[in-house]
Amino acid sequence: MLKVTNFLAALITQALSDERFSGICISYWDGLATLAFLLIFLQLHHIVGIYLFRRPNSFIWARAPGFLGQWFTSIFDHVVASDHIRHAYAEADGKPFTIPGIGKYKTFITNAQQLDEVERAPQDQLSFNPIVEQQLATHIIFHGFKFDPKDPRHTIPVHSLRVLFKKNIHSVIPLLKSEVSLVFEQEFENATNNSGWIKKQPFTLSQHLFERLTNVVMVGKELADDPTFSRNVTRFIRNSRFAQEILRWTPFLIGEVIGRILMEWDGAKEMIYGRIMELLWERISNDGKTDEKPVDMLQWMLDSTRRKTPQMIERLGQHTMLFFFAGANAPPMLISFALMYLCKYPEYLKPLKEEIIRLEHEPENEAKYDSMILMDSFLKETSRLQPLLSFTMARKVLKPFTFADGTHVPKNNWICAPQHVMNLDEANYSSPHTFDPFRFVPSPEASVEEVHASKFTTPSHNFLYWSGPKRPCTGRYFVSVTSKMILAEFITSYEFKLENPNLPECFAWNHMLLPHPRTKILFRRKS
Repeated sequence: MLKVTNFLAALITQALSDERFSGICISYWDGLATLAFLLIFLQLHHIVGIYLFRRPNSFIWARAPGFLGQWFTSIFDHVVASDHIRHAYAEADGKPFTIPGIGKYKTFITNAQQLDEVERAPQDQLSFNPIVEQQLATHIIFHGFKFDPKDPRHTIPVHSLRVLFKKNIHSVIPLLKSEVSLVFEQEFENATNNSGWIKKQPFTLSQHLFERLTNVVMVGKELADDPTFSRNVTRFIRNSRFAQEILRWTPFLIGEVIGRILMEWDGAKEMIYGRIMELLWERISNDGKTDEKPVDMLQWMLDSTRRKTPQMIERLGQHTMLFFFAGANAPPMLISFALMYLCKYPEYLKPLKEEIIRLEHEPENEAKYDSMILMDSFLKETSRLQPLLSFTMARKVLKPFTFADGTHVPKNNWICAPQHVMNLDEANYSSPHTFDPFRFVPSPEASVEEVHASKFTTPSHNFLYWSGPKRPCTGRYFVSVTSKMILAEFITSYEFKLENPNLPECFAWNHMLLPHPRTKILFRRKS
């Protein structure tokens, strides 16, 4: 690509400097036509380079045969990736398969040995970080944030969420419980009809709940209580979703400009980043002046930081914005689908309620929510059938990678695990299309290892909701505890039913499986 570009540039320069051209004036339209021709030529060269010289050697699935069929598939894959994966998985019959995407091939693996090979590969060969940067446009949306695992500033926020949150979870659970009750009061204070029913979109309701809980956990109750701050966090998350989708379709040359316009037009991003940075520096200046420290992620990240340089504090602020975004996406989806399943299968409300009541007077700590075995299985089964993404464990190939079975993936392609179709395969689960909420409840005779393996927060090669077992999602304990807390409030305090039970549960867009936007649930507070 670079050689062709340099050749064309040299050719144009030579032509323009030639005396024979000195008296020629190229018209405006001729110039545009020439530029368009060059852009089309370069794009075709780029596409041909991808689909001819970067092909993995596994089975390639496409909507039509040949080079054009692969290019056609890559365009549609941006919209209906989930359908492509389903068809290709069925045809591959358990072997690795590849689907053309825009600018790369995606090779999908399904057996435990290959999944383990991917997890054991060094990060300078297979890396998740470039995919996140590309898909989320992190440097634009999260105030210049870039992944760099070798940078010690990168590991501190991750360590805080993975280790310190779990260590300090006992101190935040009572606060989270009171915040859940507060949001419920605000959301359901007015009924829409004389019967007391109020209509809500489950994802919007769940998003309000998790935005509040994430704000409190990340920056503390004082700043989370500021209505201007919380309003701007909501706008920032909305802008982020919109900008990311637009940037997927935007040419690279103008993506930076478009992204900054979309993220900065209303000032929400700058406002919340500024408040976070003010709070960080304020806490640094007050360090040691008070006996009590704030109980939130911001403080835990500061406590883990030995050298509080401006660059380090800037990185903590960027990570905080990333956590805001993460907390407002996957967890609300999980609760939305869980509520839909409770509406469709009301026979499971009774055993779940009995479990909640049995633990009602237990102290508000991690042990209480760990004891909700039925609820834990319910959430795991919900996420098995309705994961947020049709694939997981995505890695960008930074150096050519060859599996033990000979499957070869050239540089700049992706390797992924198609978790949704794997979850619906009879080879992995019995009656995989059936919603069995207590599928993962361990037997009374189960060993300690078997009980641990059955938990919602335990990833495995058959349950990839949290990615792979060696590098799982760092926020899974927060999601598990808060989801149980929220569902317990719904089950014990409200009646609920679907407004239209005939609507599909979800719709697929790109590689995401989203709650159907027309789904509404009717809620009524129990007397």
